[in-house]
Amino acid sequence: MQPVTGNDDVVPETNSMEHDLLLSPAHDAWTDPSAAQRHLHCNVKELIAPESETVKRIKKRPKKACGRKLKSKSSKCSDNLMSELPFANTAIWKDLGFTKPEANLKKRRKRGASCRVESEEDADKKKKKKEAKRPNYFVSIPITNRKISEDVEAVQALVMQRDARLTRALVPVGSLHITLLVTHLSSEEEVNLAVCAVDQMKAALQDALRGRELILPFQSIGQFRNEVAFVELAPGEHLTTLAQIAAVVRKTFEEKGLPSCDNKAFEPHLTFMKLSRAPQLRRQGVKKLAPELYSDYAQHHFGLERVFRLDLCSMLKKKTPDGYYHREASVTFGVKRVLEPDDEELVSLSKRLVEDAVLRAVQQYMDETRQNGAASSDPARPSDNLNANSVNATGASSE
Repeated sequence: MQPVTGNDDVVPETNSMEHDLLLSPAHDAWTDPSAAQRHLHCNVKELIAPESETVKRIKKRPKKACGRKLKSKSSKCSDNLMSELPFANTAIWKDLGFTKPEANLKKRRKRGASCRVESEEDADKKKKKKEAKRPNYFVSIPITNRKISEDVEAVQALVMQRDARLTRALVPVGSLHITLLVTHLSSEEEVNLAVCAVDQMKAALQDALRGRELILPFQSIGQFRNEVAFVELAPGEHLTTLAQIAAVVRKTFEEKGLPSCDNKAFEPHLTFMKLSRAPQLRRQGVKKLAPELYSDYAQHHFGLERVFRLDLCSMLKKKTPDGYYHREASVTFGVKRVLEPDDEELVSLSKRLVEDAVLRAVQQYMDETRQNGAASSDPARPSDNLNANSVNATGASSE
């Protein structure tokens, strides 16, 4: 074969579109130039369209995933792997120096009732406090003076008049007392030990009195954090003697292995109202006892109490018919005597005597009127009869 030479035999290079235009007899560029132009325009669109679509796809941003992000499971996996070790639950784990991660320590932190984050130590303290034994017995001095009870009852009536919701917070008048010691007796054996302690403290109590009488003057009203209202004792030497008696009681119980449940300093008082008796009052908005409730008796003199007996009482057993606590034991170390009435008692006593005398005189007059028949239109008064009788008696004596 001869090699191809010359320019006549060389076929010019054409692209596909031009080749189609040249070969197409119906769309000859020379015969129909407008048709050729339209055909070329359509082919260019077909070539450009895919490129624009790819550009649009690239510009689209992926949608964000909805919901919470999944936490990495690396820590869980590591915990599971470590739990499979043969020394996972033995003392070797601590010897190797492995410590718990901070995340686990944070999970163990507890949130208290006041929305305050508490540590494990605080939680342990609260747990021990809940497990502490609540007192169920106490040693007390009973209130036997009727005037003190009546005056306290008058204060309570005033409180109920000003706020009827506080009725449940009032202490019954029949159970008024001064607490010397509170304790917890969990068995009958411990109760018997407490009874023996009360019986054995009589000599020590008499030594504390030194042959004198212990008279407690109750005057004015005090409060603890506006949650407890009580009648106070007037200042004097009787407070020192009363503190010595409380120390004798505490010491005798401790020698029997019966410690007190209250380590606070001894502060004698006569409670007549406290919010702890009615927890539902807090839900009703009553969180404090306003001093205005008993302001009329703030400096009132309630009376004198002569101490002559101590009682071991139960908080849970049924009370006696007079309203006092059930007594397991009692010790008498003084003589109960009738106190000489003070000025206020004399005034009240004289008023009652006058009222009784007037009522008896009126009743006697009415009885005599009914016996005599029909009463006159202007009946004579008892005083007139007395005057007439006195005049007749005077005339008879003069004759």
